[in-house]
Amino acid sequence: MADRPRNEALAALLTLLGLGVGQVYNGEWRKAIVLNGIAVALFILVLLLVQSPAFALVLPVALVGGIGLLVFALVDAVLGSRKRNDSYELKPYNRVLVYVAIIVIGGLVREAATLGLREGWVQAFRIPSENMLPTLLVGDFLFVDRRASARTPGRGDVVVFRYPELPSRSYIKRVVAVGGDEVEVRDKTLYVNGQPREESFIQHIDPAVHPREFDPRDNFDPYTVPKGSYFVMGDNRDNSNDSRFWGPVDDSLMLGRVLGIYWSWDAGKGGPRWERVGTRVR
Repeated sequence: MADRPRNEALAALLTLLGLGVGQVYNGEWRKAIVLNGIAVALFILVLLLVQSPAFALVLPVALVGGIGLLVFALVDAVLGSRKRNDSYELKPYNRVLVYVAIIVIGGLVREAATLGLREGWVQAFRIPSENMLPTLLVGDFLFVDRRASARTPGRGDVVVFRYPELPSRSYIKRVVAVGGDEVEVRDKTLYVNGQPREESFIQHIDPAVHPREFDPRDNFDPYTVPKGSYFVMGDNRDNSNDSRFWGPVDDSLMLGRVLGIYWSWDAGKGGPRWERVGTRVR
């Protein structure tokens, strides 16, 4: 085929549009395959870390690995084109349509992987309110395990579910009782199956105790949770709209169990809460 020198700027642009496309532009298709293989391995590693005790490594591995791989691909594409900026014999695959096809297919694969990850494995959520204080703060960003096993949580699990009265909205609460359990609240103390629960993770911000005739916040008559349902409450007990007010959550509405915090932003101070990044939610 015709001789056409490579352009450094174009090689860099193609790399930004699609990992490895700059290498294909330079005639190094094998290197492009290796780069994408590394990207897949990095994706799998991050996925495994999200569900492991080493959750704190997720963010640094994702950032360092992803940015490092992209920078390497950019530098390699530029250097590769520089070696060929005097002469380069075009290969059969050095065509605009081939570059476009690789970019489009790569984009579709990434979208499919992201969708599959979100629907079947983990999904990211943001905390918008104070109902789970002190466990979760406004501005916390969470990974949620959405595998089938995580959609059947146990007592004490922090979960995400569709709000029974408006399923288009997602809520985050803690499961305090499961199907068949008897739940009762007496003067702010939670009882499950007649036994008071030790809950070091909750807080009460209002010293007043509401009688059951006023509302069910602080005094809730004994109630048996239906099979296949969950009784959920916010950790900020005096400021939480939960099962005390609108009943249990059916398992069909359960989205998953919260794994941990991958990012946290303090809007009041205008900066990140570094001490919360990478912590698991208990």
